[in-house]
Amino acid sequence: MVKLNYAHLCDHASLSKDGKVNILGVFRNINALNFPAIHSQMYVVTNVSVDESRNYVQVINLIKEDSPDEIIASARANMEATSGELNLGFLGKFNNIRFETPGRYKFQIYVDNDLIEEVPLRLDLLPG
Repeated sequence: MVKLNYAHLCDHASLSKDGKVNILGVFRNINALNFPAIHSQMYVVTNVSVDESRNYVQVINLIKEDSPDEIIASARANMEATSGELNLGFLGKFNNIRFETPGRYKFQIYVDNDLIEEVPLRLDLLPG
């Protein structure tokens, strides 16, 4: 069994020396002056609980809601759960993502090919 503890879309994320997750600039909307728009950097930070010690694969895909078969960007991590730690964190970094049009997007979070969550992202055109 896999349970999502949290998923955040943010400007930056890092791990401290003692293993704490630092999350800066949590958001769900991006405003752009024009399209296509390039977003230079963003992270999807997740933490999942698993019920057995073994290797897991987490994949995060960015899609547009009206084009679900087209993956815009993807991040992947191989994670190992040990008997002492059954919570797995992932900092998925996305650089220079090109958004062709405004609209509704989402990050799909998979663990071992099972979709466990979708994080919405909305892109809007700023009035000019």
